[in-house]
Amino acid sequence: MLAHSVGAVMLSRACPDDSPLADEILDVCRQGILASLAHGSSDQPAARRPEA
Repeated sequence: MLAHSVGAVMLSRACPDDSPLADEILDVCRQGILASLAHGSSDQPAARRPEA
């Protein structure tokens, strides 16, 4: 999620000033991150239970 956010900011800043593409990049990435949080998906594996 952090890499997604940083990448979005880098790409939007690479666009010319006042470019609608910069805003679109940020909006699409924000929607994707929020959607993944809403669905409870994560890139990290589930915690393991200690074996007895």
